[in-house]
Amino acid sequence: MDPEAVFGGPDSPFELDEESLEQSLPAAELDRRAVAGRFKAWGDMEQDPPPRRWLVQDWLPAGRVSLMPGRADIGKSRLVLQLALGVANGGRRANTREWLPGAPVLPLGDAVADGGSPVVLGTWEDEYDEIARRVNQIRRDAPGFDPGRAGRNFITADLAGLGPIWGPQDGRHILTGADFTAAGTTFLDECAARQARLLILDPSAAAFAADENSRAHVRAFVSAMDDWGKSRDCAVLIVAHPAKTGSEKFSGSTDWRGAVRTMIVLEWHEPKTGEEWLGHWCLELEKGNYSSLAAAGRRNELSWLADSNGVRWQAEQGCPAFAGAAAAGGGNGYRGGYSFA
Repeated sequence: MDPEAVFGGPDSPFELDEESLEQSLPAAELDRRAVAGRFKAWGDMEQDPPPRRWLVQDWLPAGRVSLMPGRADIGKSRLVLQLALGVANGGRRANTREWLPGAPVLPLGDAVADGGSPVVLGTWEDEYDEIARRVNQIRRDAPGFDPGRAGRNFITADLAGLGPIWGPQDGRHILTGADFTAAGTTFLDECAARQARLLILDPSAAAFAADENSRAHVRAFVSAMDDWGKSRDCAVLIVAHPAKTGSEKFSGSTDWRGAVRTMIVLEWHEPKTGEEWLGHWCLELEKGNYSSLAAAGRRNELSWLADSNGVRWQAEQGCPAFAGAAAAGGGNGYRGGYSFA
């Protein structure tokens, strides 16, 4: 169908704006336009593209989908909450622009504004009061933390009871194709309206209601989230649990790892016989498609920093502090008496 044959040319009194014109076209024509618009000759591409932008340098690319798996009750939610607060807070000094303090520091990247960038935490697990308690513990009086800035930029959406954002349509079986749900579409529209630069989905099992073992289902979901994130300059971080058995670091299809651009794994390593340490946490850049060679496969030992400024994760070189954790914190010897789910 030729739109001008129906509505006239540019001088026609029946001229429609682009949005109205698209609404008037049949679905097949819109589908054709959507596909055709994805083709671009190399000569039409930006010949001097800007460097890739990062929320966390070499670890979390702006506008793309990343995955963080880890076993339950290891501290993933608190770790991503610390990330959310760092991005929401921003800052101009190096010691305030960080995901994890310590050595080596994991610095925030150039995609995070000095005045902080909007972050949405979509959670199906923790209510608002629990989020507030954890924020108070993590950032209480931390150097450079601005409650006003972070208070504006850090937004929590309690999604418990609203269902998944991706699942089968119109009562179809889980094994059939899936798409964004009505609640999911509304949720993502709200994230876009708030100009979020980071969206955290915790956990994947609640956000994704299709077959996690189906490569096609997983790829369709991640691709749709990636397309949404790229078009809105919003990174998406999916928090996931590992498989119940075996050495797999995540549950479901291998395409959970294949489809995302970055995979960051948080693990607890039990002490070996004869070791002086009580064990240690490790944050590993398991996959980084765009990361520098120096960052690829990087492993950071982590420990808890509990002082007058709050309780938060920090990076360690060799984690010598673990041996003294029991004396310093009591409790079970390595969590300092706190509950860090």
